Order: sequence, then structure tokens, then C-alpha cells
Amino acid sequence: MQVTELAVGLTDGKGELVRLYDWLAQRKITVREINLKRKEGNSVKIVLYIAMPRHFDKANFLRLQEDILGVQSVEI
Repeated sequence: MQVTELAVGLTDGKGELVRLYDWLAQRKITVREINLKRKEGNSVKIVLYIAMPRHFDKANFLRLQEDILGVQSVEI
């Protein structure tokens, strides 16, 4: 499977979605939250909201982990 569209949202630090582009509402896709925990340094938590087609499953998300340097785990 090839991912052709990816959107990243911003959070306010409390897990509330601040902005996710309007076009997401016009498409039949699922928005999932992925918590990325870094290996080094202080406890840093990066939260990404990634919009993918509905058939994009957990295995696909775990493969994304391999492409992001310094990430120890992905929680879905």
C-alpha cells in the first residue's frame, strides 16, 4: 500500500486538536492519534494526528515508526 495523503494536526498540549486542515472533513478518512516517545533525553511526547484511508490499519502505522528517527514506540 502506498500512502498518497498525509495530514498533521497540532495539539494545545492537553490533547485537544487545535487545527486539522478543512479538507479532512470533506473526505472519508479516519483521523488517528499516534503518540511518539523518544528514546533519548527527557520524557518528550510528540502527538501526531495522521489522516489515512479507513483501511489503513495498525500494521501500516507500525511501519511508519521505522521511518521516524529516534522513536522508541508508537501507541495507537
